[in-house]
This record gives sequence, structure tokens and C-alpha cells, in this order.
Amino acid sequence: RPMQIEAAISPNERAAILGYVLTTSGGSLETTSFVKFLHWWALRHHTSQGLQDYQEEYQFVPGGGAGDGESVVCLSCPVQRVVGAGMGLIRRTTSSYTAARVVCTIPLNVPQDVSFIPPLDETRAAAIQTGHVNGCTKLYAEVNNKELRSWDGINYPYNNLIYANAVGATPAGYPTLVCFGPAENGLQPEEDVEETLQQVRNPNPEVINVRRLVFHNWVKDPYTRGAWFYPPPGLLDEALGKLRQRHGNVVFASADWPRGWRGFIDGAIEDGTRAAMVCSKEL
Repeated sequence: RPMQIEAAISPNERAAILGYVLTTSGGSLETTSFVKFLHWWALRHHTSQGLQDYQEEYQFVPGGGAGDGESVVCLSCPVQRVVGAGMGLIRRTTSSYTAARVVCTIPLNVPQDVSFIPPLDETRAAAIQTGHVNGCTKLYAEVNNKELRSWDGINYPYNNLIYANAVGATPAGYPTLVCFGPAENGLQPEEDVEETLQQVRNPNPEVINVRRLVFHNWVKDPYTRGAWFYPPPGLLDEALGKLRQRHGNVVFASADWPRGWRGFIDGAIEDGTRAAMVCSKEL
């Protein structure tokens, strides 16, 4: 679509559009679904401000976790196998658990490392094998210049981190910038911190003085294998319904395939509520 309107826009407008598109999808122009943008555009009431308002509506509260006192949280325990026939069964390296229902919240890019018994249907298995395309680099930079507290900018195509904006300040008043770079730029902050610092400073080296960087490589994290959900063209045309279907006594719930805000906490709330209602009615 950007190429179709290229003759009608200025170079700066083109850079702003492509920078925003690639920041949103975390992929390349070839792997970015235009239909997904239309879906977001409708959800945001057909305004750019609508996206800004809605995407920040729900956020994690520090210290939030499993609800009641009977919950047991087991971290760093990768699931090896999920059995959906009869009683739901989850197996990992040293233990197994049984339940009347299992709610599987594994992100789309991860289940290829997990075996399901019986096997998943062909459409869902193919969607998992394809995965979503968002390999975005995302990091936070605390900066010295307090005038940057309301700053944002796009530096496309000249920088690996192509978009950044201020998202608040520390208790001491130092602004915090959140910076994004698409997968095709291949920036790995933990492998080259000095290069990452330079990429943060590049949009305005005389003004941006970094005090601290905070980042996590979601692409290499075995529990995510990518950033927020963004599909390639055609992925959800056939697979959306299948991804939302139960598999025996396994009920799937994820921010990757709700009807509404896919890739957002809003979507996780929506699909988690749907799964909870299924279990509540049946149990």
C-alpha cells in the first residue's frame, strides 16, 4: 500500500509512514499484513489518536500475579507435552499435572516446541509453523535532557532504531524514551551495548545523552520467540477460527488471537475471559 501512494506523498511523509508501519509490525514491508492495519484502524475509531488512547489503556500493575491464595505459580518450567483427551495433562522435565481443563496460553511462536496429544489439526499446526513476524527490538533509555520528556521522532531508514518516544520520567525527573527497531535491522542490544547506545543517540546526538538502558530480547526468549503478535499476510484468513478452538479438554487463550485487540493486553483480557467462561460453565 505505501508504494501505491508514493507519488502522492513527500519523502518525509514516506519516511514517517514506513517508519510507523515497520515499528508496528516489527517485520518487513513484505511480511506485514495490510489487513491487520485495517483491523486496528477500525478498532481505534478510524483515528490515529484512538490508537494512542487505547494501546495504553491497560497496563500491568507492579506486583500483579495469580489471583487467590490457592494458586501455584511454577516459573522456568518449559512444557514438553499437552494431552487433551480425557483429563488435561501437562508434562515438563520432572513433573506432570492433571486437571479437568487446561487453559493453554502459549504464544503462537512457541507451540512448535511442544507436542500435543492428539496432534493439533493441520490448519492450526500450519499457522504455528508459520508464526507471526514481529521480531522487534524494544528498549528503554533513561536520558539526561529533561526537555525530552515530550519528545518523539522517526529516523527511517537511516537508523536501526527507527522510532522513539518519551513515555514518562523517573522519580528524579529524567525522561524515559522507548525505542523500537524492526527485525530486518537485526539490532541485538545484549550483544553490542555500545552500538545500541549509538543507535539511541543517532536521531539527535547533541541532545540525547543516555544515562541507562533497559532491554529484554523477546525474540530469543524461549517463552515468547517474538514481540507482540503481528501476522504475515493471509495467516489469519483460515487459521483464526482454528486457533480459537478448543482441543479436547485444552482451551486455548491468548492475546495473539482474540476478536479485538490482538497483540495488546486488552486482547489478553478478552480471550482469557472467554476461556474462563468456558471452564466456569463446564466445571
